[in-house]
Amino acid sequence: MPRVPEDVIAQVRAQADIVEVVSEYVPLKRRGRNYFGLCPFHSERTPSFSVNPELGIFHCFGCGVGGDVFGFLMKMEGLSFYEAVRRLAEKYGVPLPKSTRDQGNDALYRANAFAQEFYKKLLWKDPAGGKARRYLEEREIGRGVAERFALGYAPPGWEGLIRAASHEGIGPEVLEKAGLALRRRSGGYYDRFRDRLTFPIHNPGGRPVAFGARVLGEGEPKYINSPETPIYRKGKVLYGISQAREALRREGEAIVVEGYTDLLRLFSAGIENAVAVAGTAFTPHQAGLLRRYAERAILCFDADRAGSEAALRGGEVLSEAGLEVRVVELPPGHDPDSFVREEGREEFLRMVGNSKPLVEHMLEKVRRTEDISSVEGRRRAAKAMAEVLSKIRDELRRDLWTRRVAEALGLREEVLRKVVERRGRSEETGPVKVPSRQTVPPAQRELLKILFSVPELAERVVEEVELDAFEGRLRSAAKVAYEAIGDGRLPTVSDVLAETQDEGLVEELAGILQEGLDEERARKVLADSIASVRREKIRREIERVAGEIREAEEAGDMERVDALYSHLMYLKREEARLVRARHPLGREGL
Repeated sequence: MPRVPEDVIAQVRAQADIVEVVSEYVPLKRRGRNYFGLCPFHSERTPSFSVNPELGIFHCFGCGVGGDVFGFLMKMEGLSFYEAVRRLAEKYGVPLPKSTRDQGNDALYRANAFAQEFYKKLLWKDPAGGKARRYLEEREIGRGVAERFALGYAPPGWEGLIRAASHEGIGPEVLEKAGLALRRRSGGYYDRFRDRLTFPIHNPGGRPVAFGARVLGEGEPKYINSPETPIYRKGKVLYGISQAREALRREGEAIVVEGYTDLLRLFSAGIENAVAVAGTAFTPHQAGLLRRYAERAILCFDADRAGSEAALRGGEVLSEAGLEVRVVELPPGHDPDSFVREEGREEFLRMVGNSKPLVEHMLEKVRRTEDISSVEGRRRAAKAMAEVLSKIRDELRRDLWTRRVAEALGLREEVLRKVVERRGRSEETGPVKVPSRQTVPPAQRELLKILFSVPELAERVVEEVELDAFEGRLRSAAKVAYEAIGDGRLPTVSDVLAETQDEGLVEELAGILQEGLDEERARKVLADSIASVRREKIRREIERVAGEIREAEEAGDMERVDALYSHLMYLKREEARLVRARHPLGREGL
């Protein structure tokens, strides 16, 4: 992975607004000097995810995750440090040195971007793309929408993309790694997509990371998709998310459909607050992605048994992510694409307006399929509804629906509530592990806060406290801080991440810094903290020397025992001196 020059990292960090970046994923509300929202890294009902714009860090008081603006992108998008720097550099217009470009996963992004343009050009400018254009006309997908989604046409030959890419310096090995080419058993490579309409799949930032492709005419399979690659994980993207972002924020709700053409039909009808799962079961990561932009999800799947089951599964995942979930019940034989083409935009919007809450939709289904007049039928119905109710994150919403379902099934409310609670507990993976504040001695915490946030006092820490006074991996953070202060600048969390690539260390440091420390308090605690870490260091040294004395005695090396004992006495005198310095009047004077 390429190393980005420190001055470039500093420039990107200075330009990047962490509140703006985080807000693209998590709705934030200001509370005092910080901003708070629901943590995107674990399920919670009360916002404990905090962003501090002054320090440029984030921290979750629930699960302990934390870091700077680079670390946030690394966790949200699965990027390397370099990729996060490059992403923010592009966003904020900071040029990267030429030597750091086109490295790492950039080659895969470049290959996908080239393939997108290659296929798109063939769709609109090559006679061979005629049948793909006719297909779009038949499905009433306008050119404007097709271009917005960068649809294309993969030619029928075996090496069309491979040959074209080679002229741009993109070899077949890269195409294979990007999922665009396959290796022949006899040697060589061939194009994965041939004679198909192509649908680029973009990440939330709008970069193509994969493709779906539909056969034109007869042939199986009807759709093929890119395999998973280092830049593409099926369960982490939603088709159309980059195109729909603004509409999702504006409307506050997302219409979720199954397929590529369902989504394109909605966009062609001017309905842009929509995304597609595109052939994958809805995952918690996708639900979290959707929750960044909308508060409500309206599921509109095919009107068949498979579509109904997919809606239920997806609805449960979305509910667990904290979204309000509703379900559109299309007439039999329809999917969103066919319904809008045959019945029109307004009728579809009417159906959306009449959508039912997921619990109500499920309750109606259960009452149709189970005989709730019988004990066993009612028991099965209660278990099925408890499954849905237990996924609702909002406590008030869950409470109200539990009451309504109990009434509808003829159950005592407290009985159903117990079933729901048991179901919820059985699915918990255990309590969220919150790092203990006591894992780092208080004095070291205070000195780290001074090093990273109080420049007026940081130099004194460097002058009076040796690095080995800091324990464990926090010594690495202190080392980065000492070097930055030696260069005449205030250290940052980004410096630590860039130098160590240790996300766990950065999380721990961000948690410490998020506690805050103003200059007035820093001046009050500085002397005591310095004395305390010195005492802690001496105590550790005393323990070490005492252990060596025992080993020397067991070995019969009395000369070494005498030398070590003299050193031990010196250490104990130093310890006593530091204690007296802290309490010069002794106990009576306290």
